Amino acid sequence: MKSKQYGLMVILALIAGLIGGMVSSQLFTGKPVFAQKKSIPQKAVAAEEFLLVDKDGNLRASFGDLPNKGLGLTVLGKNANIRLLLGVNDNGEPGLWLYNKDGIPCAFLASYANIEVLQLGNKLDGPSLSLGLMDNKIPIITFWDENSNKRAFLVLAPNEDAIFVIYDRNGSVIWSAP
Repeated sequence: MKSKQYGLMVILALIAGLIGGMVSSQLFTGKPVFAQKKSIPQKAVAAEEFLLVDKDGNLRASFGDLPNKGLGLTVLGKNANIRLLLGVNDNGEPGLWLYNKDGIPCAFLASYANIEVLQLGNKLDGPSLSLGLMDNKIPIITFWDENSNKRAFLVLAPNEDAIFVIYDRNGSVIWSAP
């Protein structure tokens, strides 16, 4: 084979390869494949419960239905004890509960049918103090002992004398005024 024939054959092979590559790329290729599609932010997300976990997969917070059929946000400590609960019961009454490091309630702020209450301590397990406001106009202070017994009660009714009552351990009145 002469060098002119050899050069012609190389040129024809290049042209044939180029044409074959163009035709095959048009006939046999599909859409490009990407590792991950671009996420599009949603305007709304529907779920029954949202859970927040730390990097180790431990539950740290939840937002959803509460056992008492209310709705709430629960925040947990590193030891999985409840530390804070913000919720609304089925009647639409809001409440905020704070818990100590052992998961025991130590304070709450709530609004019920006709009274707003701030309670310090755990009335169910130890001494506590309740401050309340009935009907948005009548302040009430109640002291509870370590057995959850009411020990003192003070009410400042509008346009009336204050009512102050002291109870013994069994709940019997030992002193009152007026």
